[in-house]
Amino acid sequence: MPAPTFAEIEQEFNESLGYVRNDIIALYRQDEKVNYTVALLVGCGCEILANALGDRIQPHDVLAELLPTEDWKTLAKPLYKALRNGLAHKFDTKHLHIDGQIIQIYFSWSQAEIVLVRLGGQGLFIGTRPLGTVLCSKIEELHQKLKEDLAAREQFRRAYERETITKCSAIETAAWKRLANLP
Repeated sequence: MPAPTFAEIEQEFNESLGYVRNDIIALYRQDEKVNYTVALLVGCGCEILANALGDRIQPHDVLAELLPTEDWKTLAKPLYKALRNGLAHKFDTKHLHIDGQIIQIYFSWSQAEIVLVRLGGQGLFIGTRPLGTVLCSKIEELHQKLKEDLAAREQFRRAYERETITKCSAIETAAWKRLANLP
């Protein structure tokens, strides 16, 4: 199969990372503070970017690229798990367990920094808007790369196709046929 042109994958990009980027930007334009929604989109965006970039890149590796210092980058894996998995599974962050202490994660819509430690080391504060903005920049970088790089387009197409289908069992297929009035 010949390598795809950008035009051939543009719709897939727009319907995955494009939606993430556009939703984050749209949420910024509202008066409401939707910290958890933007943070969940950041987690999903990191996962999609990791798949699109290939080469065994993990979602926490993408998050690490968004963080400001090496110490924060070192914490990217547990931070990613606490944010993405906590928000996706219970719409609340998980807490970090560090050296016998439970560290609460808070979001701040107005905080200028991506991450800060406050409350005497008991609280980790995430600047939701700057984190989302940096993710949108990463998405735009990939968008530009896909326009120029054949290998990147091939990797993106493989990753996108891998995440496209959920197979149904025979019992589920039979139920679908009944629902759709199919023989």
